Amino acid sequence: MMSELAATPAAAHRFRTINAGRVAWLEATTDSFGNQVTRPRGFVAPGDTPAGASLDLARTIVRRAERQVVRLHEGGLCANGEILRYLNRLSSLCFVLALIEDAAGQGDSTLAKPKL
Repeated sequence: MMSELAATPAAAHRFRTINAGRVAWLEATTDSFGNQVTRPRGFVAPGDTPAGASLDLARTIVRRAERQVVRLHEGGLCANGEILRYLNRLSSLCFVLALIEDAAGQGDSTLAKPKL
């Protein structure tokens, strides 16, 4: 992915590795892990466990990369829209894995705003 993004638009196709198949794999993996955990009904405060905190940080970095690729895409410097889909699904996988790690470490994720 990094090679494709760093290449000139004319040469980027030579470095293409992210395609619909890789996006589908991420979606299936996220669904598989997502079935193992109950999604919270609110915003989750990150960092309940060290492993969960690491995954929350990874998700933040992936989301930042996604925003940068959106800018490249809008500027005509990234023709592969699958990269955007891939990064979006990767951040979802990081979220689900963080939920699993937090649940294994302490039970439920801490909500940013407790239920009233």
